[in-house]
Amino acid sequence: MSLSNITVGFLVNPVAGCGLKYNLKGSDHLKYEQCLDSTSVKLATSFLAAAPKQPVKYLVPEGLMGSIIMKRAGITNFEVIYIPKERTTRRDTIEFARLCDVRKVDLIICFGGDGTLRDLCDAGIGTPVLAVPAGTKMFSGGFAVNLDEALDRFNRFCISGNHNVRKGDVVDLDENKYIEGNLAIRPYCQLNIVAGENAELQSKAEYPPEGSLDAAEYVVDTLEEGVNYLIGPGNTCKNILRLLRQEGSLMGFDILRGRKVLKTDVTSADIRNLAEKGMTRVILSPTGDQGFLLGRGNRQLDPYSIEKIGFSNIIIISSREKLSRLKKLYCDFQGVHVEHPKYVRVLIGYGSWKVMPLEA
Repeated sequence: MSLSNITVGFLVNPVAGCGLKYNLKGSDHLKYEQCLDSTSVKLATSFLAAAPKQPVKYLVPEGLMGSIIMKRAGITNFEVIYIPKERTTRRDTIEFARLCDVRKVDLIICFGGDGTLRDLCDAGIGTPVLAVPAGTKMFSGGFAVNLDEALDRFNRFCISGNHNVRKGDVVDLDENKYIEGNLAIRPYCQLNIVAGENAELQSKAEYPPEGSLDAAEYVVDTLEEGVNYLIGPGNTCKNILRLLRQEGSLMGFDILRGRKVLKTDVTSADIRNLAEKGMTRVILSPTGDQGFLLGRGNRQLDPYSIEKIGFSNIIIISSREKLSRLKKLYCDFQGVHVEHPKYVRVLIGYGSWKVMPLEA
């Protein structure tokens, strides 16, 4: 295969990532009209603007699932092969993917989250998939690290074909339980994923919360008066609140000040307001075997707030077991340039730190 004859199915879930706007943990229950200002559409447009223009041929659905984005990006070499309903549903994703399989495309590029990948599973396709992270829930393995890394995967695929296509885990997460703070994940299927150079295609792993208690105790003992602390999602971070006998939201951010929780499950707007006031620190823990520090499960902390708060005010906490499985940490800034250090310190015990490389 070479750039002279590659055919790509191009698919955007226009409601993916919209849940963040309403401080939800997913977009499954939102109506189409609630998501007209779509994160996934913006990311897809940025992707096309930087991707090889010719002679790649794109097969797309009509509308915001494909053709409108092609036109916005100035792409002319595309063919509409599927017309979705006025209000797109998962059935449209499934039918389009099946058509791509029938047309024997070389690759399907999709913009979405876990739900979009599950729809591709249900389509029963064997075509390689390049999964660009654009959703609210992204616990499956195989998503590109970020927009730039997705472009790198695409360029490598165009040049050298499917030599780096591997099986990637797709998981099923009960959104109702997730909203209630219960991370109930089960294996769903595997897709043929276009992998990166150092890809980790496993889904998110969970570790026992007691493994990081000593690190949480250190954070509690060093809390400063007059400082707002944003306690991030996950059991590792919430150990801090448990030690203080405070209630928080397992899957959201909570504001802690003076050793008391002021507000739970705060929105992106709340975090922005807090960041602009200064004297804010963030407690984060990387996701299981994926190693994401930012951009997976904590997108309420957006690039604007990250820059306002600064990496020097981010405290990273982890169990030794979790960190021992990771070679580096990753950030996905959703296509926005954010200044970040090449290395960060991670608290893995009481006053015990480990330096890890950070890639974005």
